[in-house]
Amino acid sequence: MLNRIVAHKKAEVALRKRQRPVDVLRRRIESACAPQILSSALSTQGVSLIAEAKFRKAGTGEGLRSPSELNELVHKYQDNGASAIAVLADEKFFGGGVHNVELVASDPHITCPVVYKDFIVDRYQIYEARAVGADAVLIIVRAAVYDRLGDFLSTAANLDMDAIVEVFSEDEAKRAADSGARIIGVNNRDLATMEVDFRRAELIRNCIPSNVLAVSESGIRSAADVALISGFGFDAMLVGESLLAAQDVAAKVRELVNYSTTEEEAS
Repeated sequence: MLNRIVAHKKAEVALRKRQRPVDVLRRRIESACAPQILSSALSTQGVSLIAEAKFRKAGTGEGLRSPSELNELVHKYQDNGASAIAVLADEKFFGGGVHNVELVASDPHITCPVVYKDFIVDRYQIYEARAVGADAVLIIVRAAVYDRLGDFLSTAANLDMDAIVEVFSEDEAKRAADSGARIIGVNNRDLATMEVDFRRAELIRNCIPSNVLAVSESGIRSAADVALISGFGFDAMLVGESLLAAQDVAAKVRELVNYSTTEEEAS
């Protein structure tokens, strides 16, 4: 699936570059407000929550929410304790869009950092993220290709943006750290089988340096899962589907956030 997404993304980005050249993005960035610092937002008590806004499930394409609910969703996320909001910029596979990132980032009532989440294959997308107001980007190592990771991280840093570098193996975690990543996300879901394995994620977590923030991604559905990843030493969690599938989104956010904070205080 990842190979198919990346192939489509390369063609999609090539078209966008022709429609709106990077120089146009740079001019817009010059007049933009300074980005918020994601790493500071995640350096709080407990396991910080990055709440994800998307409209289709990974792998199946099954609908989760209507795009018309985006505004209501992100306010519920922030108002109930999320430390940051990740918005899917991919339209074809996840029902998101760059316009959705811009809607959230330009909302004066959203004061937490906004993460542009996409399959980044070209640094153009990083300029695009900043141009629409995103504070940070998520870079998937397998989508970026190892030899471009350093370039992507430098581009983000030059724009004063944080980057979450998503990895799926111990080797990728080491490469991300060696490339200068300050925030590393461990995907708990096997992108080939779509199965979730927290124990494998624990092994990867152990490869991440102590001075790098570690984010647990995918498959987190309950307070018990938060307790597990907290025990592994994760600083934050990126949660999407379990929030979006919840009948009461606000209550689900509070369940995950409040449990994390309570456990930290108890220790």
